Amino acid sequence: MKQQKIKLPGGARRPGKSGTQDLPAEILNILDQGILMWSAEGTCLLYNTRVLDLMGLKAEQLGIGASRTDLRSACACGGAIKAQDLADTETQIRANRPYSFDIAHASGRTINISGRPARNGRYLETLVDVTAVRLASQYLVVARKAAEVAESRTRDILETERTRQSEANLLGQLDEWLQSCKSLKELFAIVTRFMPKLLPGSKGELYVYSNSRDALDGMCKWNTVDLHESISADSCWALRRGRSYEYEEGGLCVEYEHVSAHRHEVSVPEYICIPIIAHGDTVGLLHIRFDRLAADSAHMTQSAQFAIR
Repeated sequence: MKQQKIKLPGGARRPGKSGTQDLPAEILNILDQGILMWSAEGTCLLYNTRVLDLMGLKAEQLGIGASRTDLRSACACGGAIKAQDLADTETQIRANRPYSFDIAHASGRTINISGRPARNGRYLETLVDVTAVRLASQYLVVARKAAEVAESRTRDILETERTRQSEANLLGQLDEWLQSCKSLKELFAIVTRFMPKLLPGSKGELYVYSNSRDALDGMCKWNTVDLHESISADSCWALRRGRSYEYEEGGLCVEYEHVSAHRHEVSVPEYICIPIIAHGDTVGLLHIRFDRLAADSAHMTQSAQFAIR
């Protein structure tokens, strides 16, 4: 079928024998935008050839007098126009308000259709290929999320570094105080004072081997009333294994005898025992408990490595 040529209202002239050009028609047909004019009854009054290109239509599918409803229904059957967009557009038209929606073309292109009310109930629609714009928006969203993740990681790294520096400063102060101690009583007092600052919210006990080496005597504690007068050397997995032992409720681990002997009224979900070694010899044991429910409390997963240091 011969392609429908653009029809202009108002009797605009077309090329004649004299070769004069119909400028309005020529201008409309070279526009990058598709142009459609609908009557108040929803029939086509005017269109340019760019509409056929953008919509992937054949010439016989669009012509003067074509129905807007039939055209959009045909497009919707092909999956190009969403049913909700059709319903929303009709609502806007009845209210004489502008509308805009995207069409996912079968070719992979995205076409935006925008309509604005004109005189006498008419509507002027413009069709624009916005594929590049929509892709750029998607890439921007992805890039923004990646930037947010990177920023979050950077904040975490900075916070970790600040924490490490703070811990190093406290450890330096602790070392200085310990070097200045003249008695074990002073040493235990310093441990009791510094450990809550080093591991906020934690609770703990310090035990030192007795002269007989078959038991450890309780020397000091912090944030708790629990402190055994003495514990047997084989009551702790850390001392048996010769390295720190971490306990986490529900994990593949066994509770210590010296912990269960305390008969805590509440469960102890996380704790760690660390052998204290001096000059290659184990001289004591540090037992630290963590309260995972406390907002400002240290947790074993965050503090174990620091505690081991």
